[in-house]
Amino acid sequence: MAEGGVTCLKSLCVVLVLLVQLPLSSPAASRQSPLLASNTAGFEPPPAMTPLFEGIGRPSPALSLSFEEQHTLQRLRDGHAVVIQRETVHSAVALAALSLLGFAVLMVFLLRWRIRERTRELQRTLAELHLKNRALEAEMGERLQVEKDKERLIHELREALENVRRLRGLLPICAYCKKIRDDKGYWNQLEAYLSEHSEVSFTHGICPDCAKRIQEELRLFKEGESVADKATTA
Repeated sequence: MAEGGVTCLKSLCVVLVLLVQLPLSSPAASRQSPLLASNTAGFEPPPAMTPLFEGIGRPSPALSLSFEEQHTLQRLRDGHAVVIQRETVHSAVALAALSLLGFAVLMVFLLRWRIRERTRELQRTLAELHLKNRALEAEMGERLQVEKDKERLIHELREALENVRRLRGLLPICAYCKKIRDDKGYWNQLEAYLSEHSEVSFTHGICPDCAKRIQEELRLFKEGESVADKATTA
């Protein structure tokens, strides 16, 4: 687009140069000579204008005239009307006005072209800023999501730590019945105390040693009952 503006500017300059180089003449300055109004064979200039045409019929040898001037003199001798162009102050004024007009048009064109270029630069800058803002918003959204996930994990870890119960220190336990004394001085069953102070659940069973001992105790108990029954019947 900038190349098109430069081309238009060059074309405008060429047109202005051609206009300036054109020959300017004012209609008011173009006059038909009253001496050439008559088209008769016996034409003579008026007495008031005689000094202007004095010596027309007698060219001086020292006077060098161009072809156009000789042709004009010949037409005057023949009595034809001739239009004489005279440069006046109007031509200079018109030339100055045309120059000022061309300069003003050129400045307006350059100003509009500069404003158009600046507007395009601003539009490109705004588009880049819009893209960067969108990228920044997306990045900020990702960071906020990461922070939320981090806070959620921290909260879950805190809850897990609060739910974890640990037994620390020395536990006073009975060497015979295996009861445990708590901080208030009460004796509690081992299973109950551990279940209350930890995340432990118990399943009950009998080990082989205890099973043998229990079986022996049951056998002795039955033998005692049978002896007692016999004594009662006797």
